[in-house]
Amino acid sequence: MASSKTRDITRLALRNRNRNRLSLELLEPRLNLALDVPAFSSLPGANHTIYLDFDGHVTSGTAWNNGATINSPAYSSDADTANFSASELTVIERTFKRVAEDFAPFQVNVTTVAPTIDDLRNTGGTDAKWGVRTVVTKDVAFNCGCGGIAYIDSFDWNSDTPVFVFNTSEIGVAEAASHEVGHSLGLSHDGTSTSGYYQGHGLGTDSSYWSTIMGVGYYVDVSQWDKGEYTGSNNAGASANYNKGPDDLFVITNYNGFGTKSDDHGNDATTATPLNVASTVVSGSGLITTRTDVDYFRFTTSAGAVTLNVNSAPLGANLDIEATLYNSVGTIVASSNPLLSLNASISATLSAGTYYLKVDGTGAGTPTATPPTGYSDYASIGQYSISGTIGAVAGDTMSIVATDASKNELNSGSTAFTFTVNRTGDTSGTSTVNYAVTGSGASPASASDFVGGVIPPAGSLTFGPGVTSLPLTVNVQGDTTVENNETFLVSLSSLSSSTLIGVSSAMGTIVNDDVAPALPTLGISATSAIRAEGTSSISTPFGFTITRAGSLSAASSVLYTVSGTGTNAANGKDFAGGFARNVMVNFAAGVAAVDITINVKADSTRESNETFRVALSGAVGATISTASANGTIQNDDGSGAARGEEFEFGVELIAVADPLWMFVPPEFLSAEQLSVPVMTWIDGVSHVGDLAHEHEHEHEHEHEHEHEHEHDHDHEHEHEHEHEHEHEHEHEHDHDHDHDHDHEHEHEHEHDHEHDHDHDHDHDHDHDHEHDHEHADQDELLAEQHSLAAPLIFGAPSMQLNSMCYVGGLTQSVSSWDSQVEMERANAPLSVERSGYAAKLPVATEDSFAGIETGTDNDLQGKLSGSTFAAFDSAFANSDDDAWSEF
Repeated sequence: MASSKTRDITRLALRNRNRNRLSLELLEPRLNLALDVPAFSSLPGANHTIYLDFDGHVTSGTAWNNGATINSPAYSSDADTANFSASELTVIERTFKRVAEDFAPFQVNVTTVAPTIDDLRNTGGTDAKWGVRTVVTKDVAFNCGCGGIAYIDSFDWNSDTPVFVFNTSEIGVAEAASHEVGHSLGLSHDGTSTSGYYQGHGLGTDSSYWSTIMGVGYYVDVSQWDKGEYTGSNNAGASANYNKGPDDLFVITNYNGFGTKSDDHGNDATTATPLNVASTVVSGSGLITTRTDVDYFRFTTSAGAVTLNVNSAPLGANLDIEATLYNSVGTIVASSNPLLSLNASISATLSAGTYYLKVDGTGAGTPTATPPTGYSDYASIGQYSISGTIGAVAGDTMSIVATDASKNELNSGSTAFTFTVNRTGDTSGTSTVNYAVTGSGASPASASDFVGGVIPPAGSLTFGPGVTSLPLTVNVQGDTTVENNETFLVSLSSLSSSTLIGVSSAMGTIVNDDVAPALPTLGISATSAIRAEGTSSISTPFGFTITRAGSLSAASSVLYTVSGTGTNAANGKDFAGGFARNVMVNFAAGVAAVDITINVKADSTRESNETFRVALSGAVGATISTASANGTIQNDDGSGAARGEEFEFGVELIAVADPLWMFVPPEFLSAEQLSVPVMTWIDGVSHVGDLAHEHEHEHEHEHEHEHEHEHDHDHEHEHEHEHEHEHEHEHEHDHDHDHDHDHEHEHEHEHDHEHDHDHDHDHDHDHDHEHDHEHADQDELLAEQHSLAAPLIFGAPSMQLNSMCYVGGLTQSVSSWDSQVEMERANAPLSVERSGYAAKLPVATEDSFAGIETGTDNDLQGKLSGSTFAAFDSAFANSDDDAWSEF
């Protein structure tokens, strides 16, 4: 824990447990064997330990040492280091109590009694015991000028790696101890955007009332664990606590081998714990373990004044208490929750009877306000005690308890549920108490659950002189009905002023022991679901069957939904009426199968085969075994694209000296708008190939740059990491030196980075210059950022021959390509729009050029010289029909 004049140099970087788990101590060396530390333990016998070590320690063979030994002297706040003074012993005791309160809700023993080394290290396997040593000492090894120092996550390491505390005052030692142990448990600092350590905020008129244990708790009344709730917290997101999240309590109890203690008192009036009563004096104690935990106590009083005090721990309390008093029917009689006090106190004048005291942790103020005030009930947890006085009770008191009242009902006959009514106080005379049975709870018992088909009538029990207890039996009727567990209450009442009711009711639970027959299972299969879509106006039915297996004695239902699936997914327009959504299919009793029909809309569109899925959901009275089946809509309209459809396909511009030629595969020719990617050859050079090459070349250099950057970064990171390691084992002066060294290294890295970047930039510039005379403006043509000296010129089309479209006359600039280039086919205009840089491009095949090879098109043949035609033809002669060119 660090104050404004100190700084915590908690180790953040060295978290590699394998590296840090070095050789281990076999014994515990001590520097001051004569010192006698008072023995205190908060939870003796617990598997996990927080050891407060005040009498000096020799640390060796741990991540702290780096080959050296650390000799830590005993705790001392004066010049006498050989003995503990009275004030030092007081600090030790009060420090223990403060730290124990911080960890009171958890299954961990805070102790000043030296454990064995094996109880402090986690050796793995079946080892169930480990913990952390907190050495309270003078800083003779680190010279950090800090309040404490710790390794992160070291609580369950396999070595006795201590945390260190260097403060001497009671609050300083206690707050630093809990803070540094918090680091060993995996917690990080609580701060703000401007401060690494949060020093807290006020409540009411108190300007410094609350802060966090993992911030600075030296100067406030209340310090608690936190989950980043206060306004401005820097430890509130998913990356908080070293990526474990902001919830300190969750981190403590889920990452270190121990959890929260079991609840010690009932959570409602029916399970309330009796307060200790000695004449008119009452007492009790308890522990609030979580924000949802509440504790109930009960007492019986005569008419008169009652005072109840509920106090949190006297030192370092984390629990802010709200106390509420209820009468026997659950009505609030009084409550207490003072703003500027953690304690609660109730004073009331009561009628004779039984009352219930509820103790709960609460918050105060609004930590999420701007500026924040107070705290929520998140970490308002900890120990409390109860004291007070009640009225003297004359006569006797009756209380009921369930002795055997949670049982299986069985299938027939009656089953006895038993309760006991106990009598206390003056039992010398005769007393009578009345009782009644009522259904209660979420599934209350009804008349049919009891023998005779009626709720047992009210009755009474009479206690003779000296009788202190009597049984009470309720008979439950067995049946074979499958139902929820059902509950009922047996409640006491009395008309005698001399007979008081202590515990007024007890609950019985009728446990269902009848098993429902297994639900049938539903599965869907395709029966006629791979079909041609058809070309007529009538839709084509695709058949599926939903089959029910198992018990068919009852009705069932299920929903089905149709959706597209696979590479070529069908869409809503492929079906008559669109996709079916959540259509219900009902199975009457005895029905094993239901056929369903999915109507596919016929069309004349040339398209790929399409697939769809019929999926089941929302079964009622059944479970789903096979949830879906697929159908395939087979195209029956020929290959290629249909007129009117938009799609992408490859177009290759072939420059054969002059004029230019454009190849369009004949199956894609239509009189509709087409969206096309483009690949070009100019002057016999494949520019897509060159562009791809240039792109790859630049990418390669970028990759080298990134690689160099990553390499430098990794090197710097490793270097800093090493220096952090050194920093953690050296003095303040060494820290400064390492800091400067890291700074220089960072500077070198930045310089290298700039150099690499400049080099790549120059290289890219030279490369662009090399190809200025070869490329068109690729930002216009292929949506790539390549500048050229002059634009590529396209001309208006003049003719169409077989599978080739002739483009002649170099008159139209590429800048107008975005609008359209007109081509002719059978005198019908074909508009081609530029789509930008394509991901894939189909490669033309030899078959596409059959007309050219055979010379059937004399006009085209005449446009090509023999050598040019041969080169043109050979470019495609050996192409694979299914080949793709990626660029």
